[in-house]
Amino acid sequence: MMTVWIAILLIAIIAEISTTALVSIWFIFGAIAALIAYFLGFGIPVQIGVCAVFSLLSVVFLRPITKKYLSDNKTRTNADELIGASVVISERVDAIAGTGLVKVRDVEWRVRTEDGSTMEVGEQGVVKEIKGVTLVVEKKQ
Repeated sequence: MMTVWIAILLIAIIAEISTTALVSIWFIFGAIAALIAYFLGFGIPVQIGVCAVFSLLSVVFLRPITKKYLSDNKTRTNADELIGASVVISERVDAIAGTGLVKVRDVEWRVRTEDGSTMEVGEQGVVKEIKGVTLVVEKKQ
């Protein structure tokens, strides 16, 4: 059974090296654990169970960590260039009334303030983030 675990280990390593996504690293951990179980003298059913459990545990506990550090799930758009841009309010910003507009590069955007405060027509702000189709601005100091 040792050759099976080594074969699984090598196939998983080769598959992991040949891809940019983490697709088989979980089976590497399972195969190593099963090899340890083999060398400790456990039977085939225990080795298979150890491989399955360690593979599953590595997916459950390591995937969220690796996903956090290795991927950027945010879809980039041209609108992202607006973050940090200065804007001039063209319609009074009022969170209660649900009003507020700015015009940026000939495009009108809904706007709201970061802290819920009001801004008057002509006041300047800085875009802090984009939430859907709304710019979140902060009063310019």
